[in-house]
Amino acid sequence: MSFVSILKTVGTDVLKGLGVVTGVAQAAAPIAGIVLGPAASAILTKINSAVVGAELLITGAQQGAAKQASVATTVAAELPTLDAVIQEMGAGASFDPAALNAAINASVAMYNSIAALVASAKKA
Repeated sequence: MSFVSILKTVGTDVLKGLGVVTGVAQAAAPIAGIVLGPAASAILTKINSAVVGAELLITGAQQGAAKQASVATTVAAELPTLDAVIQEMGAGASFDPAALNAAINASVAMYNSIAALVASAKKA
């Protein structure tokens, strides 16, 4: 179950819920920049943006593979064009597909974990 469907299940306004989850991801990008450098921040932002976009555009419970492929294709095409990546790694930088997929999966896992946490909350 995707984080969007979990938010729908608990009756939360999806856009508000996405704002909270996306806010967490956006807050993490500058931290990645401090710890790992500007390219890491740009990469994290790009991956999270693509994940949210795929969740919103590709619907259906059995669409995980399509979402993964969409995110991987989008991110792989756009990473070498990011200014921070070019400045840190040079024009034409390439990325290992397995490492890219691992980063995408970790990002999705983060969203799913936060959605599950939100869904588990008990009202006061």
